[in-house]
Amino acid sequence: MFKWTCLLVVVVALAGFGWMLNDMRLEVKRLAPQVEKLTDRTVALVDRLDTQLPQVLSHAERVSTQLDSHLPRILSQTESASKTINTQLPRLLKNSEALLVHSEVAVDNLAEVSDNFKQYKGLMGVVHAATQSKGLFSYGTGLLGFLGRSNATIGVKKSGSGQALQNALPARQWASAAQGDVHFLSLIGKSKEDMLHGLARTRSVNPLHIQVGDRPPRLLADWLKESHPDSKGLN
Repeated sequence: MFKWTCLLVVVVALAGFGWMLNDMRLEVKRLAPQVEKLTDRTVALVDRLDTQLPQVLSHAERVSTQLDSHLPRILSQTESASKTINTQLPRLLKNSEALLVHSEVAVDNLAEVSDNFKQYKGLMGVVHAATQSKGLFSYGTGLLGFLGRSNATIGVKKSGSGQALQNALPARQWASAAQGDVHFLSLIGKSKEDMLHGLARTRSVNPLHIQVGDRPPRLLADWLKESHPDSKGLN
């Protein structure tokens, strides 16, 4: 009985082994076309690489040759530029410092000229008081008094800008500083319009603006023509 059992086991094992071999044979047969296609592609890629490799090597060699020929000139130009910068930089820095000093002096001189001109206008009005237009002087003094009693600030602003006034002063302080302008304008002016627009600097690059409280700034001349009784109706 034991012999027959062993024989049965051997037969079953051989049958299973034969089935596995047949399955492997079928799988190899199914994969064979794909392996053949992959082999063909690999051969074609190798052939293409063999064809283009000389061109790639030739191009790399040309680039290397050009680099070798141009590199000394590039290095020479770089070194020359570096020497030029090192040579000229101290002089450029010195010139920049001198230019900065001259700019500061020019600004100081401009401020001094402005102050001197203000003093000149006041002095002209006092020296030539006899030739002043009393009516214009009275009108200008009235304008300054009206502005000095207002709760406002006077300054300049950029055209079309909605920003706050620049270099703004309280109206009272500005009116006190403009006394010399009234003397001068009453000497050279011919009408109230001359006095009004002269004080408001209407014809200057940055005409004066006035801001009352939190209201938007307005041209000083326009505000005076609306608010000052003696200025209504002026052009």
